[in-house]
Amino acid sequence: MWPKDETFGKARDEAVKALSLDDSLVEAHTALGGVKFFHEWDIPGAEKEFQKATGLRRNIPRAGYVNMIIYLVLVGRFDEAIAIQKWVIDSNPLYPDYANLSFIYTYARRYDEAIAAARKCIELNIDAQFARISLIILFGMKKSCVEAVSEISKYLADFPAASSDPSFATSIGLASAACGNRKLAEEYLKIIKEGISKKPSEIDSVWLSYIYSPLGEKDLAISALQDGYQKRSPMLLWLKVEPIFDPLRDDPRFQELLKKVGFEN
Repeated sequence: MWPKDETFGKARDEAVKALSLDDSLVEAHTALGGVKFFHEWDIPGAEKEFQKATGLRRNIPRAGYVNMIIYLVLVGRFDEAIAIQKWVIDSNPLYPDYANLSFIYTYARRYDEAIAAARKCIELNIDAQFARISLIILFGMKKSCVEAVSEISKYLADFPAASSDPSFATSIGLASAACGNRKLAEEYLKIIKEGISKKPSEIDSVWLSYIYSPLGEKDLAISALQDGYQKRSPMLLWLKVEPIFDPLRDDPRFQELLKKVGFEN
């Protein structure tokens, strides 16, 4: 669940106040950049703050770079994101954040490297649960369907409650749809729809598009994205780079959404 408006507003106020006292605070610049990007959809404004943070880079906590790295990924600047993330890992050997590195490689379409980074998380037992879900998605997108099914089965054996969790249903549904298992994908679509009907403020309708797109249901996928735009879903910030939306990219309705969010002028 994403932070509410008032949470973003408070974060913005605190970052602005901190920078008024000391403009060299990297964490404040990245926090303000995060608010501008994730909440205000002000891409040029976010870029300005993250550029300042990059210029001030020195030994600081990993958390100070999370917003900046996600921003770089979502605007498609993968090489920069990878360089910073590797620097973060090298700077903090007690918490080598391979999960974030796997995240970057995924959106760069470097799936084998993303899988290797996810396996490193599991090996080190750092963000291992997230990494296991990532493997399900990655094997699905690679159409390595035997591996995808195996990871799904192992995950559900360890976390049976996930079978009815709408957020996890998106991962299984996506992998199933990508592997051509329409029946299973549609079962998980139902779970997401039920979640939306019960908790519309918490379950994002954009999740439906992650299954509709690989199923070839272009109209339904775009309709879910358009609904997300009307509700100002932060998930729309994934439009530019999300691999699962590649089948939608030549559709004028998808291109219009990119412009509305601010990715295309």
